[in-house]
Amino acid sequence: MYSVLVTDDEPTAVKHIESIIEKKCPDFYVAGRARNGKEALEKTLDIHPDILITDIRMPVMDGIQLSEALYSSGEDTKIIIVSGYSEFGYAQSAIKLGVRDYILKPVVPSELQALLFKLKEELKDKYYQGRKEIIRKLSLGQAPKEGEMEKYFPYALYYAALVRKNGLPPRFSGQRNVEIFSDSNETIFIYGRDECEALYICPKELVDGNDFIRLIEHKVEKEQPQTAYFTAVYGDEPVPCSRLQELMKKLYRALDCGIVLGKNKVIHLKGEEEDGCGKEPEVQEDGLCGLEKYCMKSNFSRAKEEMIRLLYKWDKEERPQIWVEGMVHKISYILQKYRSGKGWNREEEFLLEDAFLYSENVQQLADNLAEILFKTPEEEADFLKMDTQEYYNKIMKYISGHFAQQLTLQSASRALGISQTYLSKLIRKYGGESFNSCLTRLRMEKAMEIMRTSGSRIYVKDVAEQVGYQDQFYFSRIFRAHTGMCPSDFWNE
Repeated sequence: MYSVLVTDDEPTAVKHIESIIEKKCPDFYVAGRARNGKEALEKTLDIHPDILITDIRMPVMDGIQLSEALYSSGEDTKIIIVSGYSEFGYAQSAIKLGVRDYILKPVVPSELQALLFKLKEELKDKYYQGRKEIIRKLSLGQAPKEGEMEKYFPYALYYAALVRKNGLPPRFSGQRNVEIFSDSNETIFIYGRDECEALYICPKELVDGNDFIRLIEHKVEKEQPQTAYFTAVYGDEPVPCSRLQELMKKLYRALDCGIVLGKNKVIHLKGEEEDGCGKEPEVQEDGLCGLEKYCMKSNFSRAKEEMIRLLYKWDKEERPQIWVEGMVHKISYILQKYRSGKGWNREEEFLLEDAFLYSENVQQLADNLAEILFKTPEEEADFLKMDTQEYYNKIMKYISGHFAQQLTLQSASRALGISQTYLSKLIRKYGGESFNSCLTRLRMEKAMEIMRTSGSRIYVKDVAEQVGYQDQFYFSRIFRAHTGMCPSDFWNE
């Protein structure tokens, strides 16, 4: 509900407006009353109401002076001026001072109801944008301003969970990920650093603990039916909004340390327990010694076999992805040390990141890493034959013709007869984007084309299915992230 401060030096006028709000405006409540502008200014700066309804003629400080003072303070409360007919022009001039609207005395219930209904839509968007900005700050480890959490997250307690499909998000490529936010009409707030991830924040008043977990499981199953594997982290206990930042930090840390390539994982954070990152796994003294010995002798074929053996060993031990990544980078440095002419390669870093992001199991990871780190001159020559604009156009033609299916990098590479690594490399080189970004962009372009052609005669659900999404709400979140508007707003443009 949205808060209102009513200001008038006539008690009967205050009671009249209160009665209208109570009977006609269920989304609003009177949070305070004031008898003059000075008192209203003090209360507004104290309780920060969403709307201030004030008479224009009052003692001590009138409505115009009050508006000027609030405008100067930077307060974003929406102001409604109540004026007599003789003051009509005076009230109109107040619009320049940030006054949202005005209404004539005596206040007609239907007119105030209509005005508050219009402002409700603006407030709804304001709160939505406010929650987005706060969650973005919290995800980056930044603290919101004092009082912001309580204003934009007004419920007493919240459950939270973090779910990610497949591997960790890109962190080194410099590629800008498109953040995903839930629609303003969704009761559960959802945020993703990219479209493979979702942080769910749900008021306890809406569900109990077990229902919340079942709800998230249902969403994962419905929104991501073709996910190779997923990692889910739950906070078992609801927390007040003041502790959401602390809980989010634990969720993200547990996710980073908990993802095991190819394995479905569910992690429960219980009370004050550790957040999922314990002591780093021990590495046997001879962990990479055998591989380095082969490199010292320039026996790189045996070094490749040793790397693959280690990858399968680490997979059996369920080593976290972030740990395996560290070991693979050590292998890369060993190769740089002993292989003549092989220095640090920025493109290789990008490809290694993609290998972990897109590989669905240890076999795919081993194949991809072997191709990146131990590419032979013959394999390089084969790639150069495909390293053309024409072959890239062939790839784009295939993706454009199949994006309505559950298309993945793996299925596309199989169909095109090209390795995952080379397919990813060509899309980055000629398109300047990742496979996921390319796929989503094409889907959104087609969705907009369908909506322009069909207009509002087609359902959002049908648009979503035509471009490869099983769930219309998930599609709407992706659509909004890429276009800046929800599907219904797009039709109204």
